Amino acid sequence: MANVGNGDKKITIGRFVQKVHSFPALPTVVSRIMQITASSDASLAELQKLIEADSSLAVEILRWANSPLFGFRREVITLQHAITLMGMREVKNLVLAKTMFQTFQTAGEFDSFALWRHSYYAGMAARIIAKLSQGNVDVDANECFTAGLIHDIGKLVIYLELDEESIKKLEYNRPLNPNIIEEEESMIGIGHDHLGMQLLKKWTFPPKLQTAVGFHHHPENAPEEKHFSLIIHIADLISHLYEAETLQIEQAAANKTKLEKMLLRPAACELAKKQGIPLNTTMIEIFLGNLRMEIQQETDIITLLTGSQ
Repeated sequence: MANVGNGDKKITIGRFVQKVHSFPALPTVVSRIMQITASSDASLAELQKLIEADSSLAVEILRWANSPLFGFRREVITLQHAITLMGMREVKNLVLAKTMFQTFQTAGEFDSFALWRHSYYAGMAARIIAKLSQGNVDVDANECFTAGLIHDIGKLVIYLELDEESIKKLEYNRPLNPNIIEEEESMIGIGHDHLGMQLLKKWTFPPKLQTAVGFHHHPENAPEEKHFSLIIHIADLISHLYEAETLQIEQAAANKTKLEKMLLRPAACELAKKQGIPLNTTMIEIFLGNLRMEIQQETDIITLLTGSQ
């Protein structure tokens, strides 16, 4: 975090910290789903009972289960059957992704879909990196997906607190901005990474998820779970690389070069070496290639979650 020395900036930081404290809580059912699925002895029956208490969520899960996306051979007519076929972790990931989409929509006129889409891509990239790194680090690919999905939640706090002119200065409507943390710290004294960590603490997310989000730009500074923060750091940049090559954003080529340099910066490479996570130009292309393929396969999921059929 930037060293803030003047009184005005301290007041500014206070505004954002207060915004975190006044931020609406996650829906109770979502919080409980997170808790239940994080437990080693979680049961389908417990998850089913919780979802049954929220009729709109139960209908949504049945809709997902009966979509062509999952390709189940028989019509799914009961919640128990849907959860059994989809699995607890898939249900959790879809519910959280849907909740994040709805939460990001509160950002008003700014491109909230681009922010959510990047977050979803980062979740996918994190899951890929975790799977390809198995044997070197002890990580759960589904936990990595969750961390990637929520890694930029702190940006929402800033969206909702700054005026339109200030947001434009941060260029939040441009998906690629490699220097965003430095620009946030210069303007308000705190970055979206640390704001996100504070918000997840308020939402009582597991500490390892808080750390992954709070240090996804500088995983070498994470007090613990450095490998987890590193995976989210790499996933964030890999997803930006994908966007740079596919979305035809102005100055995308220049940003792609910057992003590649950020991925291979000495501090990240040294940490990756210590954690046993392969990080070099060859692996970057492998991660990116896998992400390209998964995004093609999951286009229907994104459509389903965003309700844009």
